[in-house]
Amino acid sequence: MDVFLTYLGNEEFVLEQMIAIALIMIRMPRQKHFWIRLPICIIVCLASSIRWDYSYFYIWWGVLIYAAWYVVILALFLFSIKICWKISWSQAIFYTCCSYCMQHVAYLISEIVYTLFWEYGTMLILEHYYTVRYITLVIVLAVVYSLIYLFVMRPISKNQDRISFRGLVAPSVLIVVSTMTLNLYRQTWIEYSIIEMLYPVCLCIMGFFFYTMLLRINRLQSEKEETEQYMQMQAAYGRMSRENIQLINMRCHDIKHQLSTLTATGDEKLKAEAEKLKGEVDIYESIAKTGCDALDIILTDKCFNCKSKGVTINYLVDDGSLDGIAADDIYAIFCNAIDNAAEYAATLKDPARRTVNFRVTRNGNIVSIRFDNYYDGVIRMGKDKFPASTKEGRLHGLGLKSIRYIAERYDGSAAVRAENGIFTLSIILAVNYVHERGAYETDMTAA
Repeated sequence: MDVFLTYLGNEEFVLEQMIAIALIMIRMPRQKHFWIRLPICIIVCLASSIRWDYSYFYIWWGVLIYAAWYVVILALFLFSIKICWKISWSQAIFYTCCSYCMQHVAYLISEIVYTLFWEYGTMLILEHYYTVRYITLVIVLAVVYSLIYLFVMRPISKNQDRISFRGLVAPSVLIVVSTMTLNLYRQTWIEYSIIEMLYPVCLCIMGFFFYTMLLRINRLQSEKEETEQYMQMQAAYGRMSRENIQLINMRCHDIKHQLSTLTATGDEKLKAEAEKLKGEVDIYESIAKTGCDALDIILTDKCFNCKSKGVTINYLVDDGSLDGIAADDIYAIFCNAIDNAAEYAATLKDPARRTVNFRVTRNGNIVSIRFDNYYDGVIRMGKDKFPASTKEGRLHGLGLKSIRYIAERYDGSAAVRAENGIFTLSIILAVNYVHERGAYETDMTAA
C-alpha cells in the first residue's frame, strides 16, 4: 500500500480539488452534453498534474515555477466549471476559489493531525507513513468538506439569485493569492511549525465566514426589498379598490334612479321586478362604516371576495383607533391579514367555523389589532416564528412579513399563535396621535 501511495504527488491536489468542485457544483444547472464535456475536462486536469522535483522548492526560481503550476491548474478548473455548468464567469471564479480554499483547509488540517501523530505516535504509525497519512487525509477531507458544504456552500447555492457574484470575485481571488503565498513561503523551509500551517487555514476560514455573513446580509436586504415591493402592490391594490368601489357606487346610484322611474309607471309586474333588482343593487352599494376610510374600502372589497368562499367577517373597531396610521399601511396590514385568515377559513368543512374575526382597540397612542380564525390540522412555523409558506414563488409568505415590517416601523411588533384550533395574529403599533374613544361594531356576513 505504501508503495502505491508514494506515487501520489501533485495528483493528490488535483483529485482533492475535483472532489471539492463536484460537491460545490452538484446542484448547479448543467450544460448540454454534460457527460461528454465532464470526462474531457477531468482528463485535461489530471494530465496537468505533472510530478515535480521538490528539491527545487528551496531556490527562488523553483518556487516561481511551482506557483505558476498552481495558477495554470486553477485556470483549468475555472474553464472546466464554465464549460460544464450554466453559470456566469463571476460565479465560476468564485466557485473555483471556494474549491481551492476547501481543499487547502482540509489538506493543512490533515497535515497538522499527522504531524501530531508523527511527534507523539508509536512505531507502528511511523513505519506506515503513507498509509496513516492518507487515511488521516481521507477522514479529514470528509469532515471538513461536509461542514463547509452544509454551512457555507449549500446556502450560497440555494440563494444564488440574491447574491452579486461580481462583488465576490476580488475578495475571493485575494484570499486565494494570499493563501497560496503563505503556502509557498511555508514550503520553502525544511522545518516549519504547526502555527505556520494554521495561518493559511485561518485565512480560508475567515473567507468562508465572510461569505456566510455576506449571504446573510444579502438575504435580509433582498427580503426587505421584496417586502417593500409587496407592500407597494398591496397599497396599489387598496387604491384601485377604492376607485373601483367609488365607480360601482356611482353606477349603482344611477341604476337605482332608473329603477325608481320604472316603478312609477304603475305596472305592478314591472314594479315588482324593479324592487327586486333594487334590493340586489343595494348589496353592491353598501359600504363598511368603521370611521376609517381606508379600512372601509378594504372591508367592503374583502366582503365581496369572501362571499364566494362562504366566509363571514366579524369586526369591532374603536372610533379613531387607526388615526395617525398611513392609508397604505392600513391597506397592507388588513389586506394581508384578512386574505390569510379567509384562505384558512375557506378550507374548513363546518360553515359555522368559516369566520374571520378582528378587533381594533386603542389606549392612548398604542393601537392593538387582533385577528382570529379557526383552522384544522397542524400549522408548521418557520424560523421567523411565522407559518411556513407551502406555495411556490418569491412573493408567497411575504404577507405576514410585511405586517411585521410595518409594525416595527411604528415601534411595535407582530406575533402569531396557533392553539386549540384557533389561529391568532396580534399586532401592536405605537402612533403619535391620540383620539377620543368610541366604537363601531358590525357583522359583515358574506355567506
